[in-house]
Amino acid sequence: MKPLTKAVCARDKIALERELARAQIKQAQASLVEASRLGYRDIAEIILKKEGVLFSHHNFKAMAVAAGEGHKDLVSFYWDLLPPFDKAQHMHQAAFLQASAMAVQKNKRDILEYLFEKPLPPQTMKLNGLLNGAVMCGAGECLTFLLSKNTQPLDKNLLSVCASEGHVKLMKDLFPFFKTMPPYVEALNHAVSSGKLNTVACLLDEKDYGGHVNFSLLLERAVAAKNKEIVALLFPYADRKRLTDFLDRSHVFARMNEGSENFLYLQHLLQSTESRENLLENISSSQPSTRKLKM
Repeated sequence: MKPLTKAVCARDKIALERELARAQIKQAQASLVEASRLGYRDIAEIILKKEGVLFSHHNFKAMAVAAGEGHKDLVSFYWDLLPPFDKAQHMHQAAFLQASAMAVQKNKRDILEYLFEKPLPPQTMKLNGLLNGAVMCGAGECLTFLLSKNTQPLDKNLLSVCASEGHVKLMKDLFPFFKTMPPYVEALNHAVSSGKLNTVACLLDEKDYGGHVNFSLLLERAVAAKNKEIVALLFPYADRKRLTDFLDRSHVFARMNEGSENFLYLQHLLQSTESRENLLENISSSQPSTRKLKM
C-alpha cells in the first residue's frame, strides 16, 4: 500500500499532510476517491485543500463512490461544493447522473431520495436509464422509488431484463405498468433463453398467452439449452404434433450432443402412458409456480 493511501486508510492526518505535500495531483485525486469510499469527510476536506485538487465536472467520481457506499453526509458535502444551480446547470446534471447511477447500482435508496430533492434540469428526469440500471442490478428499493417518480412511458424492455436476470419480485412490481401483451411475450422468450425457471413460471402465471406465443418453439429452445426443468414447465402448453415432428428431425438430435438427456426426456413426456391431467399435476407440483399450469 502506498504511503498516501495508507495515511488515508489510517485516518492519519499528520502523515496525510506530509504525503500530500509531495504527491502528484493525480495521486491526490485518487486518495480523495479512497477517502470517499471509506466515508472520511475530514480526510476529504484536507485533500481538497491541496492546490490543483478540484471538485468539478472532471472529478465527480469521489461523489459517486460516496453515493454507492451510502455516505450521505459526504455526498451532501460534495454537493454543496457545486456552483449555484442557475450558473452551472450542466455540472449539477453531471454530478446527479454519476451519483444516482452508483446509488442505484448499490441499491442505496436514501441517497437516491436525497439527490432527487435537488434542483435539476428537466432533461435529467428521463429515468429509463436509471430504471434499467435498477432492474439489471436487482435494486428493488431504488426501483420502487424511481417508479414513483417516473412520468415517462416505461422502456418496454424492462420486463425482458428482469426475466433474463431472474428478478421475480422486481418483475412483479413492473406488471401493473404493462397492459399490452408484447412485453410479456418478449420477456417469456428472454426468460427461456436465459434458463431462468423462476421468471418463466412467474410469467406463465401472470398471463394467458393464447395464440401470442409459439410454445412448441420455446420448448425446442429449452431442449437445445439443456434445461430439463423448463422443458417440463413448458411441455403442457405445446402442440404435441409439432413436438413429435421436432423429435423426428434427425439433424436436431445431432445438435444436442450432451444435451441428449433433455431430448430423451421430452420424448418420454410425449410417449407417457399417464393421463394428461396426471402428467400436468406431477409437473406442476415440482415447479415454483403459484398455481397449477394451464391446459
